[in-house]
Amino acid sequence: MSRWLLSCGHNLDRRIFGKFNQSGCNKLRGHTSFLTTNNQDSAMDAQMEKLKQDARNIFAAGVEAVLPHRIVSKTLSYHGNCLRVNQKQYKVDHNVYIVGFGKAVIGMIGAVEDILGDHIQHGVASVPHSIQDALTKAGRSDMLPSCDSKVVIMEGAKNNFPDEDSQRAADKITKLASNLGKDDLLIALISGGGSALLPAPIPPLTLQDIYDVSKILAMKGSTIAQLNTIRKHMSKLKGGGLAQVAYPAQVVSLILSDIIGNQLDMIASGPTITDNSTPQDCLDIISHLGATTAIPNNVLKFFQRKVTMGTANEKEASPSSQDLVLNVAIGNNQLASEEATRYAQDLGFETLLLSNELSGEARILGDSFVKIAEYILCQYKVKLTKSDSEGFKQINKDLIALCGLDTETKLQTLVQNASTLNKPICLIGAGETTVTVVGQGKGGRNQEMSLAVAIAMNKQSNLQHLVEEGFQVVFLSGGTDGQDGPTDAAGALADPHQVMLATQSGIQAQQYLRNNDSYSFYCQANGGKDLLVTGLTGTNVMDIQVLLVTPPEANLQY
Repeated sequence: MSRWLLSCGHNLDRRIFGKFNQSGCNKLRGHTSFLTTNNQDSAMDAQMEKLKQDARNIFAAGVEAVLPHRIVSKTLSYHGNCLRVNQKQYKVDHNVYIVGFGKAVIGMIGAVEDILGDHIQHGVASVPHSIQDALTKAGRSDMLPSCDSKVVIMEGAKNNFPDEDSQRAADKITKLASNLGKDDLLIALISGGGSALLPAPIPPLTLQDIYDVSKILAMKGSTIAQLNTIRKHMSKLKGGGLAQVAYPAQVVSLILSDIIGNQLDMIASGPTITDNSTPQDCLDIISHLGATTAIPNNVLKFFQRKVTMGTANEKEASPSSQDLVLNVAIGNNQLASEEATRYAQDLGFETLLLSNELSGEARILGDSFVKIAEYILCQYKVKLTKSDSEGFKQINKDLIALCGLDTETKLQTLVQNASTLNKPICLIGAGETTVTVVGQGKGGRNQEMSLAVAIAMNKQSNLQHLVEEGFQVVFLSGGTDGQDGPTDAAGALADPHQVMLATQSGIQAQQYLRNNDSYSFYCQANGGKDLLVTGLTGTNVMDIQVLLVTPPEANLQY
């Protein structure tokens, strides 16, 4: 392992994973008698603790790779009043303006200011509620703009839903962009979370309409692409609207992707990219999700009226305005997952990156990870022959469906190498899942997936038998932005004994999963230690999953 990576790993542990923020959990535990028992303390031995810390550090390495100041500085170069972006040159002479919206833009601002300095005249950034305080508490104050920054920072969108604060920021961004001329350069900093931070409803729609639709569709399990398609048709600035407002200025958009497949028009709902969807698409999505009766009637009539009038997209940009826009993807989850993979290899794991495009229902994907873990354990243990492997046909089908045709072969090779070398295994996944909310609890897709994994591991007799023989399994799922749903956690960790020990303390895991209350479960089980609490990280490239499996002989001596 390189000296830098070793240092990076330790720094991540202290900074990204600084002091455990127990504020939410303490409030919850104050009203319950569920306490960590002596049995739990004794069961969580040093080996399991070490493996869980490895999982946290692997996740943190992935996050570190996509911190915005690093990737912005690799994208922009400036020399002699000439800014170069993706082989395209722009003359800068005190004519640069900045707008930003998203969970990662606050760190991007400082990087742009470091490069262009006094050429920046003014700027407005719409960022998540309390992110400045969160980054400071996490030891990340270096990511904040300098005290003399010309960019006004406006916080809003608490719990990642549009609110009056984010609307005020959108108004200021609109005013700045509309006053630009042909000699000006607008740099738009865009990342995931930008949709909620840039509402700007089209009259007669209101901010409340955007809030209600966003919340309803999220609870119906909509994908981010489905949700943002509808948001584009409800906002003046989305779907290329910002680029039109800024015309005739030149626009450079630096985009940090939080979308599977890196669809730039879906990130923050594509404010500088022409939208090709239609109002009928919005109605079709609402119908497909079974949300027609839940959506406010005035919103449905808004779309229906546009369909009747034959209005495809009133914000369709002219060719001349699009000629002035350069959209650049500066980072994505591939960078994060590849760095997490390298870090795990440096720790001594035989490692495989399963996929950067994992999607679907969080619980179902969690079950698939458990099947994969069982497959690895059995391969380790008995070196299955073809006839012995009949029971794993479904696992192989799941692997192919999740990760591609050659995944089974890659996994078999991985296990063979690990078994021969007596090494532990690390599987990395990345992407973004959904949760169909049916309960009244509190949580997020990563915590829900981890709880589903814990429950499935508890039910797998083969897995439990091999764990009793000394095999160890740890699973982690975390959001790279540091916030999983409306909670103060990024995600959670699961292990084979988690549900059993929780049950001994009177905590019924299945009930919490049924109520979509994974956060409450993890606040109580094991004293809250299995929550992944990072604070807001200042970046956002979807989620990372880490599955660690180690045989008893390895004994974590790697």
